[in-house]
Amino acid sequence: METAEQSKFSILIVDDSEELLDVLSIVLKQQGHYVFIKAKPDTIIRFVKEIRIDLLLLDVVYGTYGEINGRNVCRKLKSDPLTNYFPIILMSVIYENLVDFKDCGADDVIEKPFDLHELIQKINSCLHEESAN
Repeated sequence: METAEQSKFSILIVDDSEELLDVLSIVLKQQGHYVFIKAKPDTIIRFVKEIRIDLLLLDVVYGTYGEINGRNVCRKLKSDPLTNYFPIILMSVIYENLVDFKDCGADDVIEKPFDLHELIQKINSCLHEESAN
């Protein structure tokens, strides 16, 4: 059986910070993963129905006024049999957005700003658990 360190996984990152998308894309590609990035969450559901991914890094708050809630997007993805096949890690600057993350179906959370080593550990843990199932 292959582990996360031995396999290339497809990771979708959804965040409204282009700088964070750039950094995470570079780091995860260096880890050997395939990376897809989206600056807006409105096309996630259609995207994951068309392209099979292994993990989603999802920002909780989008837009200046938080018009879109990543927790609601996560809930929709996890409740649909066509999109509930991959782990989701929620990301947020606001700790309160990450409390009770299991309520929306998220597999893990990380508070921004985060240590890249911690994020990579969380990603590998989620990918390893998913590949074992």
